[in-house]
Amino acid sequence: METMLRIKLFSRSQIFSVALLSALVVGCSEDPSFNENEIGKADDLLKDETPNADEDKVGDDHVSDESEQCEDDSDKDSASDDSENFDNLLLASQTSTINAQSNVDVLWIVDSSGSMSEEQSYLGQNFSAFMSNLIASGINFQTGVTSTDICSNTNPALLPANERYCPTLDGSTATRLRGSLVGSTGKKVLKPSMSDVLTRFTSYTDVGTNGSGYEHGLKAAEMAVSKSLQGQNEGLIRNNAFLAIIVVSDEEDDGIGLGKTDTYSGRNYVAEGLTSVRYTEDNLISYLSQAKGAGNYSISTITGTKNANGTMCSAPHSSPREEGSQYVAAARKTGGIVQSICDTNWSNSLARIGQDMTAQSAQIVLAHAAYDTSIKVYVSGVRNFDWTYSSGTRSIKFTTGKVPPNGSQIKVDYYYAP
Repeated sequence: METMLRIKLFSRSQIFSVALLSALVVGCSEDPSFNENEIGKADDLLKDETPNADEDKVGDDHVSDESEQCEDDSDKDSASDDSENFDNLLLASQTSTINAQSNVDVLWIVDSSGSMSEEQSYLGQNFSAFMSNLIASGINFQTGVTSTDICSNTNPALLPANERYCPTLDGSTATRLRGSLVGSTGKKVLKPSMSDVLTRFTSYTDVGTNGSGYEHGLKAAEMAVSKSLQGQNEGLIRNNAFLAIIVVSDEEDDGIGLGKTDTYSGRNYVAEGLTSVRYTEDNLISYLSQAKGAGNYSISTITGTKNANGTMCSAPHSSPREEGSQYVAAARKTGGIVQSICDTNWSNSLARIGQDMTAQSAQIVLAHAAYDTSIKVYVSGVRNFDWTYSSGTRSIKFTTGKVPPNGSQIKVDYYYAP
């Protein structure tokens, strides 16, 4: 890999120079390039020093259908928002090439607690909508299923406090998968070429409802990936594949839930001194960034969500008591998809996740963290607004259905964030 770096200090009141950085995009791009003519465009970059407030581009919530020519930016972006101040910050200009990965490994983490019977059935019955969208997109995928149950068979009192993911004995020993995939030996990893793939997936996602009430979807994902990379789980995780993790749960992840008052038992297990476990979305993101590399994975979820008035969602098939805030945060930070577990049309929900896989596997990783309001993206020289920025992986993800073709030249200008 080759990286060309040119950095100088930029100030609004007194211009010492303009910083230009051309960096290799990790994992999702081909050869980086640096255009010497960019040096001659310093005036244009200075005119673009602050984002236009009218663009309404704030991190993961940005969606727009507009586009414009690069040479028009100085006129259209001259108005600046006084609340934004990028004085004395470094301005980066990074170029790369779109190269959506054709191989995708899909890891499902399914809640096996007592309230999940109907949701598991919905998932299995509607998997064909997910699979057909992946097949139509030309993605070579394989998938496996594990549960949120990572309880140890050892008495919790005999474990160190930071390993008591289940602070009391709970659930059936048969459901304690701890990241291992369900299914028959030799067929735990499902592929679309299998004649019985739909039947098997329906069976595999029926992980039962005798699992632990301590749901650890995030830690279960780490355990499953770790086991796969160590030669277990029948090779679900491939080195040359994008990893898509999808958590299905109607409760909050107990990586933080153990330190909150439980909506069922009324207990706070951390406050009671029964455990000191704390595992957040950032812990999983950190692990995956080391194991797979930024931009080579995403986390999506079908989980409990809140209505606009702050109440929990509810449906005939699901009445979650807790919002899956950790799963939602993980999705927001990695370019994943959030679907409400209360949605009545799971076929559409799963189809949307499947459709989004191409966009997820074509993410552009920035060399440095960026102020999201400063980011400007150009596709083959044309300003583009059909993207979101995921802070957890420093990635630009194009909108589903609007991913530029493979080989498209992408240029991203942005100010460094601390």
